[in-house]
Amino acid sequence: MKILFINFDKRWGGGQEYLLKLIDGLLNNGFEIGQLIPPKSISSDRFPKEFSNNPKYKSYTVNRILDLFKILQIFSQYQIIHIHREHDLWLGLIASLITKIFHPQIKLVFSQHVKPTKKRFALKFFDLIICNSLYTKSVFQDIYSDSAISELTEQKLQVVYPSVSIENNEILDSGIKLAGNPKFLMSGAYYKGQDELIEIFEEIITKLPEAKLYFIGPSEEESQVIRIKELILTKGLDRQVYLLPQKSRNEYLSILQQVDIFLYVFKYDGFGMAALEAALIGKLIVAYKAGGVAEVLENYEFAKLIEAGNKHAYTQAVLDFANSLNKSKNLSNQSFEIFSLNQLIQGHIDLYSKLLK
Repeated sequence: MKILFINFDKRWGGGQEYLLKLIDGLLNNGFEIGQLIPPKSISSDRFPKEFSNNPKYKSYTVNRILDLFKILQIFSQYQIIHIHREHDLWLGLIASLITKIFHPQIKLVFSQHVKPTKKRFALKFFDLIICNSLYTKSVFQDIYSDSAISELTEQKLQVVYPSVSIENNEILDSGIKLAGNPKFLMSGAYYKGQDELIEIFEEIITKLPEAKLYFIGPSEEESQVIRIKELILTKGLDRQVYLLPQKSRNEYLSILQQVDIFLYVFKYDGFGMAALEAALIGKLIVAYKAGGVAEVLENYEFAKLIEAGNKHAYTQAVLDFANSLNKSKNLSNQSFEIFSLNQLIQGHIDLYSKLLK
């Protein structure tokens, strides 16, 4: 089976880790994999290096606009075209129109990892939509509940959870030692509610004056980083709220291990990878009961899930946890088998196989 993956995100985050595991698993199962990746990016460096010794993997470094004819030629070599980002849907639309005319046997797949798109016209041409949580699937169903797109059937809309696991040998020393008593961390892109969490933290430090809050996010989002830095300075919190540069996964886990409580306030996450990693390490977690995060953490004993937007209740939950820090454990012994690597790989294999029957 020959599959072409498309993800033009120049940043490296949870989506790329997800794709890395998926490609590796499919290659190990005998699939032939192609990948369109953007030039001069972490992806164009890391993916080819990761799979350079595997003859069944081929990467194509292309520009979405300038290399459009080349991209269409590449499409014709594969049985399935799998697009992983909403921002690449227009490319999927072009692919669908071309393939339906000249290569009707090629199947089109879209993975939705964040708040479901409203690009309805593009999506109606896809043969399969893979959601990363039941939450994402339910929002899709709400958006397409009318009869405008009757093609969005149960068969077309499927769920495969990402794979998340942590081993002790993955946690390497980042060289960063966090100060603060207690220490709080939120990780993720800088549009995920950090400004709201800063407002909450203002109230927290009236009760916990030695507390420190750390953010880790992509430095490529320059305008968002500047906005958060200015907010911190405006509120006079530059000695208590810090922005850390994004680290490798191993170094990030080292930082996460030092944290007392993991905080999360984004309301539209399709899954909540960062929150689940904190749970795997056994951290106390306070998050809004919203999006895929609520689904991921619903049975985790060290999480407090607060109704989205209730800042007072969120603050109180943080303060309650701060008084019981001894409950945090090193590497939680809770089972998260539903998010295993095997279910990620096999889930995709099963869906791809059904698509080509």
